[in-house]
Amino acid sequence: MKRLSVIFITLLSCVQLWAQESSSSLQLHLKTSERHQLIDHFGASDAWSIQYVGKEWGESEKKKMAQWLFSKELEKDGSPKGIGLSTWRFNIGAGSAAQGDASEIKDPWRRSFGIYDSLTQEVKITNQEGQLWFLKKAKELGVEHFTAFANSPPIALTKNHLAHGNGETSLNLSKENYSHYAHFLAQFLIEMEKEELHFNLISPFNEPQWDWGKKNGQEGTAAHNEEMAAVIREMDATFQQNKLKTKIEVAESAQYNYVYDPSSNRPDRDHQLWNFFHPESANYIGDLKSVSPTFSAHAYFTTSPLSKLKSSRQVIGNLMKDYKNLSFYQSEYCLLENNEEVKGKGKDLGIDPALYIAKVMHYDLTIANASSWQWWIAVSPYDYKDGLIYVDKKDMTVVEDSKCLWALGNYSRFVRPGMQRITAALEGQYDEDQLLVSAYQSKKQTVIVIVNLADEPYDITMPSKKQKQVYVTSSTESLKHQKCGGKLSIQSRSITTIVE
Repeated sequence: MKRLSVIFITLLSCVQLWAQESSSSLQLHLKTSERHQLIDHFGASDAWSIQYVGKEWGESEKKKMAQWLFSKELEKDGSPKGIGLSTWRFNIGAGSAAQGDASEIKDPWRRSFGIYDSLTQEVKITNQEGQLWFLKKAKELGVEHFTAFANSPPIALTKNHLAHGNGETSLNLSKENYSHYAHFLAQFLIEMEKEELHFNLISPFNEPQWDWGKKNGQEGTAAHNEEMAAVIREMDATFQQNKLKTKIEVAESAQYNYVYDPSSNRPDRDHQLWNFFHPESANYIGDLKSVSPTFSAHAYFTTSPLSKLKSSRQVIGNLMKDYKNLSFYQSEYCLLENNEEVKGKGKDLGIDPALYIAKVMHYDLTIANASSWQWWIAVSPYDYKDGLIYVDKKDMTVVEDSKCLWALGNYSRFVRPGMQRITAALEGQYDEDQLLVSAYQSKKQTVIVIVNLADEPYDITMPSKKQKQVYVTSSTESLKHQKCGGKLSIQSRSITTIVE
């Protein structure tokens, strides 16, 4: 009797296990007729640390970082050597480094090297030689799209001759210097062209909603919409006169709500999409030849709770339908906020912050319909979740990759410029907030990215039985290559990219 009981319990356990496996078995469907936004690129910025690293670190350490960021080559086992970024952001320094402590920016690594000579009014790009090393290496390794961005005008032009605005709510640039700022940016582009370095976009303002005083500890200036529009008009005239092909990026809004909310806590600096791109607005600049047909904003402080993450992106996605000639760019994000899921402070090279980032990326791409998604600082020396790669200010041999780097790579390495997002859906029993799927297609390839936030694995039956290339990022793997046919097991707490 005892033996029969054991057999019964064993059979019951098998039935329960089978039921669990069955509930986790899903069918993937791709709806190729439902086509969404075109993908332009994925990227990161060279702000702050790259100048120091590029100038002072050894060649082997720099090449390792460049390979991780830009390479599209494969290891012998088929795993990528890098994440193949398709755009790179170059920070145009305002010159706070030359001021030292007088800059009122305490951390020397957050002071930028200026390239504007106030005596000759000429641009000397060699002052940013560390950044130039990485810029040229990015081009060498196949990056084709570049953006130059300024957090502040050059200190010689600002009202207070500092690279921050002293907490003022208006632009740290007098009206008589609007044309000088436009000329400086044009000269910067011309000097770069002489080095065969072309910038597709240039961004003259960054997060104009913040007041950027000493407490911020970095370069920056607030700006009213009216001020931004006036400067952009000066830039357009100067760019047309110099026959520059670079387009002006607008508006690097600090948070998504400043894109669409006309009644936020930043009067004259909100409702920016309407202000700059609606013909009835006094600040309309959408008809200028040099203005890019894109609108950029930053995803900060809109990612938790989940309801806010989704709803803010839904507003963006719906609103952009009224501006059919514009593409939406998420142009800057890292883990700044503190919430129940993640804390900004404290370096973490592991999978937990990487999964959080993958979740944010998924909703930016599938709800806000972002055509570009870009990380903040590519290389960080800080005890913070702001980097893809980490270095040590005192030990130039320390170079660490993070799972955040490779999680971004699950998208950037395989979802290439020109691909179009198509609808992807899973059939079966699962938590749609824990298992996230998106798909992208070109004439030759279909790419599917699956983010599994759950503590359980899932078996997925693919739409076709053709052999596929699979790349997995988990707590123990970084874009690890494998192959599959008609079925695939998705690991718990992982990001998986399937290429067919």
